[in-house]
Amino acid sequence: ASDVYKRQQTKVLSYNIYFDDVTGRTRYARILDRLAASDYQVIALQECTPEFLRLLRSHPAFTHHTIVVGDLKHGYTNVLLSKVAIQNSGDMPIVGRMGRSAPFIELQKDGLIIVNVHLESGDGDTKIRQHQLQQILAMVKNKPNAMIVGDFNFGGGAEEEKLLTHFVDIGRRDPQATYDVDKNSLAKKTKFIFEKSRRLDRFYLRCEICEVTRYVVHAYEESQLIEESQLINESQLINESDHWAIETVIETGIETGIETAIELTTANPAPI
Repeated sequence: ASDVYKRQQTKVLSYNIYFDDVTGRTRYARILDRLAASDYQVIALQECTPEFLRLLRSHPAFTHHTIVVGDLKHGYTNVLLSKVAIQNSGDMPIVGRMGRSAPFIELQKDGLIIVNVHLESGDGDTKIRQHQLQQILAMVKNKPNAMIVGDFNFGGGAEEEKLLTHFVDIGRRDPQATYDVDKNSLAKKTKFIFEKSRRLDRFYLRCEICEVTRYVVHAYEESQLIEESQLINESQLINESDHWAIETVIETGIETGIETAIELTTANPAPI
């Protein structure tokens, strides 16, 4: 094969880690240790507090990562970590009452731009989320290979989806909710009244030379978390976040496009 069509793999994780520093006294270290033991090239995190960022920057596993941090003036933010070379990075302010922004990186190896989003949270904030998506879409308009990842704060069939019809929703075939108010103990506490489980966390990809080979929702029961982490303190009997992490694997340099060979894993017992 020519260099143009040589396969290159990128493994990406997206995870809303929940901004509560009180429960974070035990959760944050566990999250970072699991990420450190993983082989993701790109990690997109949402709801990162200054305390979490302090722990992240002091963790030896992330010394050689590129770390791009969003706007922190409202108490928590998005973070992108990359252990592969990038050619560009930045942070885009987006409209909204919650003062959020969208950090991004552009990978050197294939020019794929990855934007990390956390759209407005309110159930009635559809128009704000639409405006935020329009801003992000305008930014990546001239990028042939683009990926928008993160916490979109809308579920299946939402109006916001109509703005993303030129992208592939990588998790569209997987019924697993990522904000699971039935199985996740933290989600039960943080949900709005009458809020149901939904697939809030997503990967949207537009790429002519890409093939998605894997999609996983890291849903797990507390009993599995306890067994794997060998927790001995009752204060630790809590999920690591109120969202499940999601991952995907993308191979670039593919002539056939992005509609082939997706392996879906709907119930992976091992978190991250």
